[in-house]
Amino acid sequence: MPNTFTVSRIMVYNLNTKETKAATDEWYNASSPAFDPTGKYLSLSQRVILTPPTVGPNGIMCITI
Repeated sequence: MPNTFTVSRIMVYNLNTKETKAATDEWYNASSPAFDPTGKYLSLSQRVILTPPTVGPNGIMCITI
């Protein structure tokens, strides 16, 4: 079985220029895109997986991104 990594991305199509651009990156799954009533703002859900936090020797919690 091939080892593949796929994610869902949000793409935006410009009706004037006929260009398609990515609104999200290729690293995290994105879903549920919706423009606000004016069409100016795009909201979406994006799943980001962070590594578990670790506590350093000085007691400060560190999160690797």
